[in-house]
Amino acid sequence: MKIIIDKDIPFIRGLFEPCAETLYLPCAEIVSKNVKDADALIIRTRTQCNRELLADSKVSFIASATIGYDHIDVELCREKGIAWNNAPGCNARAVSQYVISALLHIAETRSHNLKEKFLGIVGAGAVGSQVELAAQALGMSVILNDPPLEQNNRSGKYTNLDTLLKNADYVSLHVPLTSSGAYPTRHLAGFDFFDKLKSGAIFINSSRGEIVDESALKYALKSKRTDGAVLDVWQGEPSIDQELVKLVDLATFHIAGYSVQGKMNAAAMAANSVIEHFNLPLKSLETTSLQASEHREININARNNSLQNIITSAMLATYEIERDSALLKNSPSAFEQLRNTYNYRHEPASYSLKLNGCNDDSLIESLKKLGFILNAN
Repeated sequence: MKIIIDKDIPFIRGLFEPCAETLYLPCAEIVSKNVKDADALIIRTRTQCNRELLADSKVSFIASATIGYDHIDVELCREKGIAWNNAPGCNARAVSQYVISALLHIAETRSHNLKEKFLGIVGAGAVGSQVELAAQALGMSVILNDPPLEQNNRSGKYTNLDTLLKNADYVSLHVPLTSSGAYPTRHLAGFDFFDKLKSGAIFINSSRGEIVDESALKYALKSKRTDGAVLDVWQGEPSIDQELVKLVDLATFHIAGYSVQGKMNAAAMAANSVIEHFNLPLKSLETTSLQASEHREININARNNSLQNIITSAMLATYEIERDSALLKNSPSAFEQLRNTYNYRHEPASYSLKLNGCNDDSLIESLKKLGFILNAN
């Protein structure tokens, strides 16, 4: 048996060698001539599993260590009898960390009190629901839009997109990229979307670049139809629109989900799907939380400080989103290099937070909802 693995997938090297020929390749070398005799592929989003790659191969299983699967030609796989698996929800907490960090950064630069703001979440699945919980911890009001979920849940929890756009002060996208079906998302955020957006709203996209019509977003930014934007994903990656990079508040290089914990989850889900599919005589790859001794400690003076300021200080200690943005803004052409050499960050759950002078139970509860381990003094 032969397995080809993207060499940039961490935590997986050495797992399959006892029972399979294992070849680790850079994404650019996972091409037709190299996969012909492979039984399984373990890949990332940069590998397009299409007819060009798979037509003459004997690949029977594809595992993607990613939350999305738009890089897999599902119809072709059905035609050729190729089974596949992705890793839904693997990096949900990491993306939530990214979005909350972006919200706090924008709020600080605009002097926004987030308790007075509405966050519109388009796509309320694994990632969107994590963002919802985190936003509620900040005291924000949340508006949800997810037509597929609404079909199965008539609780009144969801609203239509027009209503969301009319009322949300911040709009964050968390939908898969689809081009067909009842609810296609390709260019969902187009001219009509931004025309309906509440004046002065902030736009955030950390899902897939092609969900946004970038010409429409540029028009909205230049005409001040929207007051700002945060983009982690782009059309045509890694060759991105350098004008748009300059226009947005924060520009990052498709790393919203790049946490140590998220990568562990993705690697384990991908590897274990291969083990299960081929019934290999291997132990499942387990994700392990950081040991207590490895927790990084954060000390914050909570006395006479607001909830938003305390959370901003705590989140900034886990992730400086502005630093990543500066890297891309200074060198947009280095997109892929920055992404492939990224130093994975740690999520709030790996930090022990000590609040000095805190007797506010609601604050402690909010920080716990964000994932922090609390040691209150």
